[in-house]
Amino acid sequence: MNHSLFRPIAICVPFAALMLVILFLHRHPLAVEQARGQGLEDSTRRTIFSEPQRHLDAVQKLQAMRQAFKLGRFEEATRLAEQVTNLLPEEPEVWYGAATLHAALGNIEAAMKALTSATEAGFRDVQKLRSDPQLESLRARPDFQNVLDSASESRADSGLQADENLPVSRRRAVPGAIRNGVALVTEQNTQWVAERMGLLSVFEPAPEVTRNQKVTTGQSAAELLVQKWFEEGTAAGHRGDLYDNRDRDHSNLNLKKFPQLVRIEYGDAAKKVSADWGAQIYLSYDRPTFGNSSTSLVGSPFWRSNPRLFLDAQVTASMAYNSYAMNHLYLYPEHADYDEKHGDVYAANTPFCIISQGSSGSDQPFMQAVALALAAFRPEVKQQLSQHGMLMSTVQYVFRRSLRKVRTDDDYLSGLAHPVVFQSADIDTERTVNLAHEITLSSLPPVVRLRVESEDTAIPGQDFFGAAVNEVLFDTPAAIARIYRTTASQRRMIVDAGNSKDINGKALHFEWKLLQGDSDRVQIRPLTANGSRAEVIVKYHESSPSLARPVISSNRIDIGVFASNGEHWSIPGMICSFSLRNEKRVYNSKGQIQSVDYNDPVASKLYVDPWIDVPKRWRDEYHWADNGQLTGWTRIRPEEPNESFHWDGTLIIERDRLNRPRRTQQVRYVPEAGNQKLPLLRQMPVDEFYTYRYESDDDLRGSGSRQ
Repeated sequence: MNHSLFRPIAICVPFAALMLVILFLHRHPLAVEQARGQGLEDSTRRTIFSEPQRHLDAVQKLQAMRQAFKLGRFEEATRLAEQVTNLLPEEPEVWYGAATLHAALGNIEAAMKALTSATEAGFRDVQKLRSDPQLESLRARPDFQNVLDSASESRADSGLQADENLPVSRRRAVPGAIRNGVALVTEQNTQWVAERMGLLSVFEPAPEVTRNQKVTTGQSAAELLVQKWFEEGTAAGHRGDLYDNRDRDHSNLNLKKFPQLVRIEYGDAAKKVSADWGAQIYLSYDRPTFGNSSTSLVGSPFWRSNPRLFLDAQVTASMAYNSYAMNHLYLYPEHADYDEKHGDVYAANTPFCIISQGSSGSDQPFMQAVALALAAFRPEVKQQLSQHGMLMSTVQYVFRRSLRKVRTDDDYLSGLAHPVVFQSADIDTERTVNLAHEITLSSLPPVVRLRVESEDTAIPGQDFFGAAVNEVLFDTPAAIARIYRTTASQRRMIVDAGNSKDINGKALHFEWKLLQGDSDRVQIRPLTANGSRAEVIVKYHESSPSLARPVISSNRIDIGVFASNGEHWSIPGMICSFSLRNEKRVYNSKGQIQSVDYNDPVASKLYVDPWIDVPKRWRDEYHWADNGQLTGWTRIRPEEPNESFHWDGTLIIERDRLNRPRRTQQVRYVPEAGNQKLPLLRQMPVDEFYTYRYESDDDLRGSGSRQ
């Protein structure tokens, strides 16, 4: 397929996201209403369905290798390098990483051997070999030229090939047959797609659908309309569409009602690693697919609905976006993630899936609406949308524009149409299919693609504390999400939607709308005449009632970016900011932070996703100079001596005659967890000390130098 507008994201895996991803792939999923623990592959045989876990394990070990080297644990780093190359011996970047480690340790022979293996595996970046400072110690060797020559050689395509003797990650899939309305996922028709960190299953063309084959046997007004249009030849029906049930028929779509749909089934190798179960983001298909999983992770401190499994980190959010851009849409119940007890615990709102209010079975009416919308599109419209990876963004558009509460464009450009969780009572399937059928080739809805041009940044250990390295939850073209960690009273971003597209090349204009949150805490200033670029300023925000259900509190601000081509609006690109409700902050009238109490008796007991924030048990009281500069803070713990920190986050251990820091020590923050307990953040000293010089008696910050 030609995804000229929705281009899949090439995925890199940041270290902070790895534990979430490993939980995602190693989880023992449980149905919301019925526990069903599932085992993982225990065989040593490498199958295509073990590739996602194998690659993530390798990335984790590479990151651990670099961390061990940084901390001077060289034997551990070397051992990890060997484990990584054993895991993925066919991956050139794995060997290259091992080579740089050995070179840094002075293991020249081992470094050269690893570089040779890298080029044999397909490493071709000659410029990197010549310029990478990590390889400087190798370049004077005569055999280094052999490595350059090997990397420069023109070779046959080293991409995927249909050869059973190749490693499974290098094998090209052979399309599987569709028989009796079933598309079977097997090792033979599934391949690894490295740039998406996922799998792709491919199938032969679906059987032709004749006009005398019913698209639906239902008798509702919407179903009768779709059947009528199909018989007239103006509706596409379901030829080529796949349905994927991922809860083993726990909440299955009634396929007798939709006889043209092809059902995805999974072979034994896929079932062995639970590839048929739970959230679906790492396995894609070569044609439009919708599905559901009425499951949730329960019985653990890390309980969550399926969407929270992939909306809590860059790597998994990118996988979800790629699935969406591959014309896939999945439906999941929120279970306990959006209720009066816990509030709205979703840190991001995206169009990647549809989340239903309730538990098992609450996804059923949404599946009916999506199935009928897919069938109602005109054949040529559906083909064009699919070719450009815009089919499911358009399904989301017609579904939301047709909700019972959404009667006007103003309603659509508000939070009424774009809650994080949808209520079944709001579905108007007849309006949905009518809007889908009204779309023509000359009036296709546009698509918004977002990019953060610049933004305020926070420094870990100074502006916030914990395992996170920044405030970025994820960046995708369709949704951007930030965790408000900084103690600054506001965050500023410049966001560009200039890459948004209309398939027919029509001019677009943009509207930026606050969909959820306090309007007094958000400023949006367009920077271009058509509104394609804007400055967004979000002030620190506490909990407020959700617009969709005021009885539910939310700490998330949602900003929607809408594009219009004069005939249709797009599904909004989302910009989300999520603050942490388990801390109590006090700011003064100048916007300066006065205190953050992480141990407040009320706030500290409020739920925050433990993958987003690790609880702390202290209070920080901040100090400011008369000139408005932060000079440091005092850390107060129950029944422990107070500690003083300099403005740069180092622990003060010695002061000068004016009571200013003379000597400080670096600290780091490490999550510690028990077996079934939530992690707690621990402050640990680092063997790294600084001394400070001051320009005058009025200088309260000074300049530090490492001892």
